[in-house]
Amino acid sequence: PAKLAHKDTDARWTKKGGQNHYGYKNHINVDKDTKLIAAHATTPASVHDSQTFETVLRDADTGGKGVWADSAYRGLL
Repeated sequence: PAKLAHKDTDARWTKKGGQNHYGYKNHINVDKDTKLIAAHATTPASVHDSQTFETVLRDADTGGKGVWADSAYRGLL
């Protein structure tokens, strides 16, 4: 019998810093005060960070607090 492939068919390729990466990205919203995860999303590596920003922000109640994010989210804040 043929061996089953061990490749994750949902994962995708991305390139960052000149290096190729295969897999997923985790997008996490952490409460600044409690240090607890308020919301998260996992996407294939090929999905740009900005595509999940609204979802992760909407899924957590920020209580009117400010939002800190890296440069991938520039223009969305």
